Amino acid sequence: TTSTISGDIVDEPEELDTSTTTTIPPPSSIVKGTLTLAVSDPVAFAADPLAASAIARSVATLVGVPQGYVEVLLEVVAGRRLRDTLDRQALPRRLQGEVAVTYTITLPADQPDDVSATAESIQASISAASTDQLTQLVVASLDAIVGTGFYDVVVTAISEPIIVHGAITTTTSTWGSLNIAQAGGFSS
Repeated sequence: TTSTISGDIVDEPEELDTSTTTTIPPPSSIVKGTLTLAVSDPVAFAADPLAASAIARSVATLVGVPQGYVEVLLEVVAGRRLRDTLDRQALPRRLQGEVAVTYTITLPADQPDDVSATAESIQASISAASTDQLTQLVVASLDAIVGTGFYDVVVTAISEPIIVHGAITTTTSTWGSLNIAQAGGFSS
């Protein structure tokens, strides 16, 4: 059988292999949790990327990972009066509202040798941390990144962190063999 395509002659049907294999990096581990902060200006704080960077730095320092492994989302806690929700704590009058911090720490499976943290060690570090200890880290990071005394912040709550282990998924598609003459519109 001979097929003609634009002047080229193909003596045999060609084998068309369009297998696609996606190589996925090894699974990573993720640790997620929340913090609650009493803040002097919650709206400005939650919108400030430097404040978010300082919180990420504080969490990274606490658990011993590079700051790039930590993502944070800051949201103003609406509809609750700070004094009513925190009446057992002696907070300075200048703290006006609350900000909820959701953090996600992603540990790649192929992390550098100088990072020895595991999801379990991160979970243990956060679980063992006190609000006073984390407040000190947050204040130091805010002073270094935003400026000394720009925000007044107290960590009022630390949730129990959860661990999520990543999964490997691959997709393979194979089209098999295709006779060029059968591909449509070719003469034989």
